[in-house]
Amino acid sequence: MQSIRDGYETGATHVFLIEEDIAVKPNFFDWHLSQTDCLASCGRKDRRYYPLYGPLYTNPGACLRRELVAELLPHICDAYFLHPREYLDEHFEPWETQSVLDDGLVRRVIRKMGGRVVYPDTPVCAHQGFRAYNALDIYQNKGTIQERIAGLREMLPRIKPSDRYTPDFDPF
Repeated sequence: MQSIRDGYETGATHVFLIEEDIAVKPNFFDWHLSQTDCLASCGRKDRRYYPLYGPLYTNPGACLRRELVAELLPHICDAYFLHPREYLDEHFEPWETQSVLDDGLVRRVIRKMGGRVVYPDTPVCAHQGFRAYNALDIYQNKGTIQERIAGLREMLPRIKPSDRYTPDFDPF
């Protein structure tokens, strides 16, 4: 969220969010910049579908327009970070299907603004992170930074190829 604030403070009209485990296609930036009638664009459609709301904003490989970021800024605060669910339910219409993480805040602001999110027909990015981060005990990596590095060195050779990527991985 601080990166979103920092992007806004540069005066940029577009703030891109590209997580460390996102691979982008060569047309990634051009596609996002060509979208003009939206508050946000995402490099791939969320594979989950919510019957009442349709596919929703998802943050891997996203671009936020300046007017959306301006509405987000007041919510990037200690109160949100300390108690995200309570904060979101207090400042926005409660929405049970939504995340309380950064993407949940972005989704609620877009919804409150009556905004539109667009997605490419063919993905322009892929989420390639480890499946279900920390959901499986064998992949949890806790401790000091030195302990985590040692744990990763031990863990990586044992990870099955089928567990290495998220289920929504879109190979290029």
